[in-house]
Order: sequence, then structure tokens, then C-alpha cells
Amino acid sequence: MLSRDLIDSLFPPDLPEPEHWEQRYPPRDLPGDAKVTRFAPSPTGFLTIGGVFTATIDADVARQSDGVYLVRLEDTDQARVTEGAEAQFAEAFSYFSIDPDEDDRAGRYGPYSQSARSQTYLTYVRELLRQGRAYPCFATKQDLEEITADDNRNDMVILKSSDQELPLPTYHFAHAVDDHLMRVTLVIRSDEWLSSVPLHHQLFDALGFPRVRYAHLAPLMSSSLAMSTSGPAVPHSASRIGAASARSSGISASRPLARPRR
Repeated sequence: MLSRDLIDSLFPPDLPEPEHWEQRYPPRDLPGDAKVTRFAPSPTGFLTIGGVFTATIDADVARQSDGVYLVRLEDTDQARVTEGAEAQFAEAFSYFSIDPDEDDRAGRYGPYSQSARSQTYLTYVRELLRQGRAYPCFATKQDLEEITADDNRNDMVILKSSDQELPLPTYHFAHAVDDHLMRVTLVIRSDEWLSSVPLHHQLFDALGFPRVRYAHLAPLMSSSLAMSTSGPAVPHSASRIGAASARSSGISASRPLARPRR
């Protein structure tokens, strides 16, 4: 285990301690059964109908429980950011009446873009190193694959080398820190993330955070059916249809896509 002085020398000298962020983002003053939900799109592409469906449920669950629905832009992968995606998100939120209760203009738990929260993440990377729960790694991608295969280990990368002054962490690490500090209580997402639950629980436990609850949604299916070569009808996934395409096709914004029961 590295000495604390050596670990601290790897980070900016004015980096706050975890207590600073806990005080800046205190527990929310909400009713006991209120839900704090978040929709967290990545600007590596445009918003889909599947995303609109998820965000609608996020908004309804939060508002029906007197909670809070927020949108957080998950843009840690800066190399893949699509120009115009963020503006398209905002347009779709407005059209489908799923504007967030909190954003950078009206919210005390921001910034609401991960690229603006790098200092926060570095605090918790440093803390894991201090506790011996993380370690510097100089292995190549191939080395890591071999280590995983040979030792049956599941060590995850939480921060990659970068030329940035304040590098951004991997998505998995960033989402755990953000959900905790934004005091999210329920994460509603597509069932493609179901296999990531053990990994995310591992991160929450290592960071000493209470685990957030997860709810996973089945993919949307289109009403049109295609015949497979063997005969039975096979539904096509409709979740990746763009929200802009849906709007141009006349999908009504006044008719909700889903309403959870009270």
C-alpha cells in the first residue's frame, strides 16, 4: 500500500476532502417515501423513443411521490460527444413534457453534467487509494484481459490516464459518486444494464455509500411484426427510434407513454 503522502502527491494540492462534498450536497428534505429519480443520457447520440419512455417513468414516479426528477448529462467520454445532442435532448424534453425539476439553472445538486464534476470524482479516487481499495495500474488493455482471464478477477478501471489537467473517470465510477451525492434513491433504466448491478453494488460498497435501488425496464416493441424465416411473428425493437423522428411522424406529446399505478 502506498503512503498517504505519495498518494496525495498524485492529485491537485487543493483537492477537497469527501466531507466537503457531503456538506455541499446534503440529504434532501423530502417525505420519507419520496423518490429521487434521474435520467442520465449520454450525448454520444441523439435521444431515442426508448429514452423518452424511461424519462417519462422517471418523471412520473418522482412527481407522484412528491420527490424530484433530475436529468444528468453523462459525458465522460468526451471523444464521442455528438455535436447538437444536448440541444436535441432539451427540445425532446420540452416537447414530451418531461423537463427536469432540477438543472444547472434551478438546482442545488449540480453541475448536472459529468464533465463539470471532475474535481468531485478525483476526491473519491484519492480516498479509495488512501484506503487501499484502489491501486495505480500500468498494465495495458491486453495485460488486463489476461489478468482477468487467468485470475478470475473483476478489478474495474475507475480512472484512465489522460492529458487533461483534471481527468474524468469511467462511467461506472462517475455514476456511483453522482447518484450518491445527488441523493438519488431510485435508478430506472433499460434491462440491458441488469448485468451491471453487481459491479455497481461493488462500487457503492467500496465507496462506503448506501446502495441505490435499481428498476430495469423491458425494451419497447413496435406494433408491426415481421415474419421470421421459420414462420412465427417476431416483434422489432422500437426503442432506438429517434425522438425527433417520432415528433416529425406526429406522435402526440400530450398522450403519455406510460403511467405507473399509484
